[in-house]
Amino acid sequence: MFNHDLLSFRRRLPQAGLLILLGILCGVGTGLVQADPALLGQWPGVVRDGEAQGVVVREDLNLAFVAAGEAGLMVFDVSERTRPFLRGRLDTPGFAKALHVQDTRAYVADGEGGLAIIDVGNPVSPQLLGRHDTPGVAEDVVVVGGRAYIADGSGGWLVVDVS
Repeated sequence: MFNHDLLSFRRRLPQAGLLILLGILCGVGTGLVQADPALLGQWPGVVRDGEAQGVVVREDLNLAFVAAGEAGLMVFDVSERTRPFLRGRLDTPGFAKALHVQDTRAYVADGEGGLAIIDVGNPVSPQLLGRHDTPGVAEDVVVVGGRAYIADGSGGWLVVDVS
């Protein structure tokens, strides 16, 4: 059973776009996940809109945050599960590969751009708050207790104070 406000999908979805799976979303809070989930909604993976690399869904806000490769961070309204629509976006300096969303901040593993910290308090207009250059290529990030844990490819893994 999920007891979290934040449901995080860490899926690599090259050129597939944003997928929202009925079995996963309907299973939240019930402990039930269908063995054969059905596609409920999708945002096309068109190059101009980026390629979905990582997704975090905040059900309490009806928002999906997508690490969209060269397009950076994209924010979708998922209040109508069958028709997600783009609310806002921010082009990041690198190639957005993965993200973690906590409170009003998105922490983006931005490839050669390192770690990007973005204010998503206004999902229509995300704002870059800062960056941390990493020695390798930032592939993934998780934030716990004011620290960002970054999988940095050849740079190993790093712990960065983001409090």
